[in-house]
Amino acid sequence: MTDPVGQAAGFKPKEAIHALRYFYDMGEWLHEDWLQTKANGFPIVPEFAITSVPSVESLKKFITENEMWPPGLSWGHHWADLTRLRMQNWDVFGSEMKGSLEEFVNATQDAQGIIFQNGIEHFRRVKPSLSGIALCHYITYGPDMKWAIVDNYRKPKNSYYFVKKPINHF
Repeated sequence: MTDPVGQAAGFKPKEAIHALRYFYDMGEWLHEDWLQTKANGFPIVPEFAITSVPSVESLKKFITENEMWPPGLSWGHHWADLTRLRMQNWDVFGSEMKGSLEEFVNATQDAQGIIFQNGIEHFRRVKPSLSGIALCHYITYGPDMKWAIVDNYRKPKNSYYFVKKPINHF
């Protein structure tokens, strides 16, 4: 909305900012450093995206057993970016967490939740000048391994509970 095409359509130069830099620039910025997405003067973050894998139970509904672990080609068909998933795990846990399917899946969901929670808290600090944050794809429209915190079978990922958790104020 803030690029020249958006401005030609009537959006203001500082209408909104997308918090996608950590995801798309992964490898360049660590979790602790991704906060270079500045919200100065922007009233809303309409798209905040971090990726994760749905539960093993959900995976079994759309990945064949012979491609389940280690990940086969069908993972890519369902939008799994294994490099980013492993990097997020490394960034949050200091390990790619590839010991088993269950370990990997849970780590991706926990990493997604921790990064979302930290990002939301970061942007919340500039309230009231920034007053809204929208997670990219709360729920997915098909079986995939992308940004949602609730999979398309309506099963919440671990990350859902990180985002839902109330923040204690003192």
